[in-house]
Amino acid sequence: VELIGKFGLLPNDALIAATCKHYEDFRQVDFLEVVEP
Repeated sequence: VELIGKFGLLPNDALIAATCKHYEDFRQVDFLEVVEP
C-alpha cells in the first residue's frame, strides 16, 4: 500500500516492485541503474 500511494502504482505493479526491492533483483539486471538516496 505504501508504494501505491508514494509512487502512484497499480496494485500489481506495487507488488512486483516491493518483491524486487526486498530481494534486490534490480541489481542483477545489467541495463538498470539502481539509484539510492
